[in-house]
Amino acid sequence: MSISKKGIVITIPKTIKWNDYQKELDAVSDWQQVMNFKVSNKPKDLEIGNRVYLCYNGQIIGWQTFVGYYEGSFDCTTTGNEWNGTFIQRSGPFHYLQTPIPCNGFRGFKYFDYQINESTTSKQLIKEEHSRNTLVQNETKNFINEIINFVNNQYGKQVISVPLTLFGIKIKPVITLYNFKNNNDCISAKNSQNKTNEYNETTHVLNLYLYFVNGKPIYDTFDSVAHEFSHIYQISLSNDNYATDIYKISLKYRNSKNKFENRLSCLIYLSDSHEQDSIVQGLESCLENSPLSTDEVLNATQTNDYLIVYEKLIKDFEKNKENYIFALTPYRNYGLDYSRCLKKFKNQYKRFKSKIGHILDLNNKKINFKNII
Repeated sequence: MSISKKGIVITIPKTIKWNDYQKELDAVSDWQQVMNFKVSNKPKDLEIGNRVYLCYNGQIIGWQTFVGYYEGSFDCTTTGNEWNGTFIQRSGPFHYLQTPIPCNGFRGFKYFDYQINESTTSKQLIKEEHSRNTLVQNETKNFINEIINFVNNQYGKQVISVPLTLFGIKIKPVITLYNFKNNNDCISAKNSQNKTNEYNETTHVLNLYLYFVNGKPIYDTFDSVAHEFSHIYQISLSNDNYATDIYKISLKYRNSKNKFENRLSCLIYLSDSHEQDSIVQGLESCLENSPLSTDEVLNATQTNDYLIVYEKLIKDFEKNKENYIFALTPYRNYGLDYSRCLKKFKNQYKRFKSKIGHILDLNNKKINFKNII
């Protein structure tokens, strides 16, 4: 049985960078904090638990839960502005829509009726939370199917470029294909070449290195493509680079000879919400398209390794406080200190582990994380 509910839509200006706003969304996802939105008057009949939908960059992209009102003033951490008046408060996880709804931006709020099903299960709610991944999943499948046509029975290496528009962005793909007659030769070549897939958000060049055996993609092909497509989708939502300044600085220290600078760089990478989402997107794509078992998929996508390394790095961060305080020097202009980082890393680890668990549940895969960590 479906029930009609009253919600509202609010607009977030394009001038706000989505990656900054995503930080605010992540901060309130555990219901411990709230987000405020200023209104001139209170919406009629809006009840606690109703949905507040978000319009950004010409689309309604998702919703959060309405938790109450606030009268007074507060300092916005995204814009730095001080606001006074009446505020709508939201909290909890942000639920992305499977198909964004076109909507011109506006001031204030608009009413928005929506349908919910009384028999909605927790699994269905989880699925709705991750439904934006469906868009990336479909594009990944279509892309790989098209690439398979280029491979056929041609063995060896070939470089191709096919016209590609993803989520409204014109991509310049450079795809290097390797096709082998047996799996051992393929894996050996892949490990020795150690090529890195990468999307450049400035030039829109997408470099992909894909490996095949007798014309069929190997275990992690869907993972590799879906990961990069996920980043492109993030950029399409934000209308800006998905990588924060802190993230970009950390990349400079990825190969540092100072082991604590190197480890801190890895922690920042694993704690980045965009990277976590892309890793999970790759896992989901591999689960849906691979004949491998759950354990094999977790190993093939390096998800096991990510979780193990992530926890070890956090423990190392706690154990070697003074060394990491020094390693944080380049980030101090961005307000990062040791205590803030430790809290952030622990919270993001929980987020990452939870998202992986949700994806496994959606695909009817069960695994005891205690056996991994």
